[in-house]
Amino acid sequence: MNTESELLYGCIRESRCRLCQFDLQKGDSVIAFAFRDERHLSYFTFDTYDYRDTVLHVNFHICRAGCRFGDFVTPIFHKSCYEFIGKFGPVTTSLLAATEYSFQPSSYEKQQRLRRLKGTLCETLPKTLPLPPEIITMIADLLVHSYAAIITQTQTLQDGSAAESVVDLNDNIYAPHKYFDGVRYIQSLSNSGLETELVLKANEKGTVRRITVAEDHLGIRQVHNDRDTTYDNEETIHNAWWRDISRSDGIASIRTRTDGVKLRDIMETSQSNTFSGGSEAGPFSCVRWAHPKHPAEILDLDAGNCPQRFPSSLRMCYFDCNGPRTIGYSVATDGLKVSSIHAHRQDDDVSFYVDSGADWIYMPVEGGEYLTEIGVRYHQRKPLAILFTTNRGRRTLFGASSTTTLKFITVHKPSRKGSRIWFNAWDSVQERRLKYMAFEDGPLVERLPPSLLTPPVADLPHTQYNEPWFFSSCSLKDIVGVTVCRDTSLSHQPILGILLLHKGGHKTSLGRFRFDQAIKQVQVEECCCLHIGSRRTDEGFPYVADVTVYPQSECLSSIVLHSGDVLEWYFSNRHCIVRKAAGDN
Repeated sequence: MNTESELLYGCIRESRCRLCQFDLQKGDSVIAFAFRDERHLSYFTFDTYDYRDTVLHVNFHICRAGCRFGDFVTPIFHKSCYEFIGKFGPVTTSLLAATEYSFQPSSYEKQQRLRRLKGTLCETLPKTLPLPPEIITMIADLLVHSYAAIITQTQTLQDGSAAESVVDLNDNIYAPHKYFDGVRYIQSLSNSGLETELVLKANEKGTVRRITVAEDHLGIRQVHNDRDTTYDNEETIHNAWWRDISRSDGIASIRTRTDGVKLRDIMETSQSNTFSGGSEAGPFSCVRWAHPKHPAEILDLDAGNCPQRFPSSLRMCYFDCNGPRTIGYSVATDGLKVSSIHAHRQDDDVSFYVDSGADWIYMPVEGGEYLTEIGVRYHQRKPLAILFTTNRGRRTLFGASSTTTLKFITVHKPSRKGSRIWFNAWDSVQERRLKYMAFEDGPLVERLPPSLLTPPVADLPHTQYNEPWFFSSCSLKDIVGVTVCRDTSLSHQPILGILLLHKGGHKTSLGRFRFDQAIKQVQVEECCCLHIGSRRTDEGFPYVADVTVYPQSECLSSIVLHSGDVLEWYFSNRHCIVRKAAGDN
């Protein structure tokens, strides 16, 4: 047992229960291994702050990979899940290895898993409990954590320990498969095919120069080589990421690693002797892509070049630029960095909003309008904001505004016919921001003069907080409708942004407009005025409370706008201020 002078620090890398695999919430009763295993357990209430066990003299803290302050990394569990599973067996090293994430799945994937588990329970429970469906649903909600935990333990009890092996590509390669957590994975690869499936044919048709791997956060789901005539690189697997292992003079063999339950990693045998599991730089083959067909080089926005080595956790997402069904673009930013980019279509799935951790700014585009230029604004060699320019002169700044002229470096001129533009997942790099981009036709080689953005306002609102301010404005000429975006999750339910529709179909967006919170449309007649009312929160911060075509008596302040007036919309993390542009009557 440690003394106070020998205080140890335990790193909790993932704030999720390693048994049920659900995220921990503040206030949950949890258990952590005090010294890497079950011999000493620490019980506490989960929070984002450090917790010190004064009996075992261990200080637990939430951290990320690369933390240098911990003496050991420990798993964490719901107290209820741990005690329930303890009735059936111990938490094994095989279970911990099988549930270790290679990277964080999206919130959408987590919700899918929750719905899948609840759906299975709702199908199974009526076989033993003849109860009404609404009661069965309530029971499923109560049992889903325990159900997920027992499935995890059951699926790892009969398997072996982690292992590495070398597989010869000059011979056929076979693989058994296993369903884990409802998803089909490859268990292992070998050159013997007893009661297993042939996954890679021998390279009898020539030298294998590329192997394509489809994987997710828990393991490898498919493997193909460039000689596989049945494989189409336009094929995708739901929620899978793709990476290529390539060698110009051919790949003779590969090394594989399993976690005892399923295949976790593959590399070409000439690479380093150890599998990379952290944030160390790796070759292009370590990059995971959201589609099997992707560019051959990546632009480092910080350095302004195409490097040869990348973070081993790097994942590249994409948006379809200038697509035939594109109606607009949204970019996530907190004013100091960009997190994500999304191209909208009419049939959009709005689940993408939840994973950015930042505010979304929307830029609509119309029929015949397309992006002509993508610019990046830098500060101390780091990208702070991006600027989209269209063929019709529309320019949208996705980032904080300024009272001085801003300079943007053009990084790409998209094709009018449409192209796929790639960017890193914000949580796949240590900086947790936009750092890498890739383009189907490659980045711009020539150095273009900076693009200038004239300051839209002479002054931004002054507050005692040093926070980024965003600005947008538009004329209300020929306005026929307003779609209001309201955040109903907050007690005061502020309006975050609006989307204005003008005669002829022209659209403009102000503030933080999101389609998942667009809950009200206001029709504006030709002779009507637009009334925008504001209030203050309990802390005294202003916000937009309502947008109507009639006077508002309940708001602390309001502005009245007529057709032709210019509406200015300012917002920061705490404030939202609307004004009629100076000089308008």
